[in-house]
Amino acid sequence: MNYFSHNPLNRFAEIRADASQIAQLWENNRARVLVVLDNLSLLTADAKATAMLPRAAAADLLQAAVVRVYLGSEGEVPYFALGFAKEQENEIAAYLPSGHAWHDLRQVALQLPKEQGALLAYARGMVHWHLHHRYCANCASPTTSEQAGHVRYCTNPACKRHHFPRTDTAVIVLISEGDTCLLGRQQVWPEGLYAVVAGFLEPGETLEQAVAREAMEETGVTLQRISYHSSQPWPFPGSIMVGFEALAANRTIQVDHVEMEDARWFTRDEIVAGLQDNTLRMPPQFSIAFRLIRDWFNAAGKYKLEDLVAAASA
Repeated sequence: MNYFSHNPLNRFAEIRADASQIAQLWENNRARVLVVLDNLSLLTADAKATAMLPRAAAADLLQAAVVRVYLGSEGEVPYFALGFAKEQENEIAAYLPSGHAWHDLRQVALQLPKEQGALLAYARGMVHWHLHHRYCANCASPTTSEQAGHVRYCTNPACKRHHFPRTDTAVIVLISEGDTCLLGRQQVWPEGLYAVVAGFLEPGETLEQAVAREAMEETGVTLQRISYHSSQPWPFPGSIMVGFEALAANRTIQVDHVEMEDARWFTRDEIVAGLQDNTLRMPPQFSIAFRLIRDWFNAAGKYKLEDLVAAASA
């Protein structure tokens, strides 16, 4: 499984509309609370564990929270997320436990247990959605959080639109041909960083059509076979990455320099050499982009990609 996929909770969607049951779960002494400030998560100061506050310790925070979300339960333990806007950082500072700090999940994911990373990804995605949907997209009236934080209702009696958490679908693909794989980079990325082709699904197309279109748009490469690999929740801010592997019809490249700064075919030996002399960087190891490259790379040759990356960063 990919990072952010190891969520241990039963979401219990069937009880979300029962406000009294959700209130009872909040009052449960076993309840644990995750805290999210805009795009930051409350972790231990060393960023090696999630701050899972006892419900009693989060009582003051609840009064200031923009939103409370019931995430689900693990056994007899209910889990909630409290979300805050960035400008509330000073307001809530006095209510936070000592020994904790705000961290960006993107920067610390590999330091956390996978289950905790998945919980934080879930909480982060839900809070981001709430913070950016406080007004109705249909009539611009304020919305309120309902159904344990999983729906927002428009308060305008003439509208009454219901808004649900949004997940944007993106495709991502490792393209190979013979003993090479196709990697590209954007101009804004750190020097030497190359990754696989990716892009958002458009209306009226299948996932496979999106893969073929993105490959053609970004690199000019035609694909002759596309197969599903795996998927990954990607809470930056709210996507699902659907991963594929594909075979190219040939190695002809025509880079769209609006989309990419560069794209090229890499052999395994070239990847080894680039990592060893620090002229090549891989995507973060918690990303599906890295896993796609790793699975192709590790299928042949004497090296493991994760070992090479570890040695390069030592």
